[in-house]
Amino acid sequence: MKRLIGLLAISCILTSCNGVSPQLNIPSQTQQVVNSGFKGSSKITSYPNMDRIPVFPNEEVTFEIILKVDNPKYNKLIMDFDDNTASKYIDLAFDPKGTTKVYVPHSYKKEGNYTVAVEIAKSDLKDVHKLNVHTIFITPKVESDAELKDKAEELLAAKLTNDICSFLKKKNKKRAKLALSMLDNANFEYTGDEKVFKLIQTITKSLVNNKVTVLEKSPAALVRLAHESVTQIGKNGKKSTKPLKRLEYGLMTEYQGASMPFFYGAKIEGVDDYQIVSGVSSKNDSERDQKSSSKNSGLFASVTKSVKEKVSTEKHSDTEQSEKRTVKSSRPLLVASFDTADYLTVIYILKDLNLVKTKSIYFDPKYNKEMIERTASMRINARILNKNGVIEWIKDIDSVVKDRVISDYEDYRSKIQ
Repeated sequence: MKRLIGLLAISCILTSCNGVSPQLNIPSQTQQVVNSGFKGSSKITSYPNMDRIPVFPNEEVTFEIILKVDNPKYNKLIMDFDDNTASKYIDLAFDPKGTTKVYVPHSYKKEGNYTVAVEIAKSDLKDVHKLNVHTIFITPKVESDAELKDKAEELLAAKLTNDICSFLKKKNKKRAKLALSMLDNANFEYTGDEKVFKLIQTITKSLVNNKVTVLEKSPAALVRLAHESVTQIGKNGKKSTKPLKRLEYGLMTEYQGASMPFFYGAKIEGVDDYQIVSGVSSKNDSERDQKSSSKNSGLFASVTKSVKEKVSTEKHSDTEQSEKRTVKSSRPLLVASFDTADYLTVIYILKDLNLVKTKSIYFDPKYNKEMIERTASMRINARILNKNGVIEWIKDIDSVVKDRVISDYEDYRSKIQ
């Protein structure tokens, strides 16, 4: 009978009497100890509260220990953190009621379950009494949902990069210049679709990191780059071989009335003033030019005001008779030119990047925890076109990344995100 009672007691300790495994993240534990020559109690609490906030490896845990003893000669606290690190010995000072409170910080290098043991002793460390144990769980440091999706996208980019490098190697054109685009929207930069723009950037980063020459084709970047890549066409029509190191800006000031402030502006000299107008004109052409010229401004404006004035002085009276005219200014024309691609790589998303989670159908004995499985996946079609529009390579590419995380960790993520 005694043996049976003993077995039942052990069973209760291991699993709890209702058959449910005990919870590991206990915020605080209190224990009373009565031994010969010593009587006291202790309460230990860990911060942060791991039921609400996860603690990862190398993050600090603070243990709060409240002690009450009848004999103040027991003034040495011993902490064993259960991670093969040295125990801490802490001197205690009690108030007149025999109570004290201490805070002990510690950080764990690895994830897992740890049982912290607290002991008390006299100053000579010979009379030692075990006070309490406190079990904590250090959460494995795994990717968030967004990080796992990024990982799947990066894997897809790596697969595409490997295929492109193999294609260029077979063509013996490792130094060929590539440009990227979307099959269903060449102006994807302006759609506001972040997932498309992010995919192109991830692929671009992978290609550049693998020494593939990728040309910038974003209009916003090229407009800004144009000012740094300016060359000039002289009076003889020949283009300079070297980019200009300096740009001249003409100043413009406009007075709009007594109640309005001055308007200050600037334009690049040599851009709008040098134009060639050659062709057949008529009264109707002149009216059309007057309407269109007001719309054409900027780096490559069509017919500017100064040119129109010169042209108008050479015009005959309002007749239907046509004439050829050519007008030039004295300044050179400034232009910017960029390389063109040898191949265009076109992307089409067959399946959007998404994340699927299972229920708690897995169990990890290492942590004594239920686990869920997460799967991030994506599929694209990629093709490579030459300058003549011929598709020289085409392929569907899949990317799948899976992992398993502790169910409690998933709850933590929802609380801290």
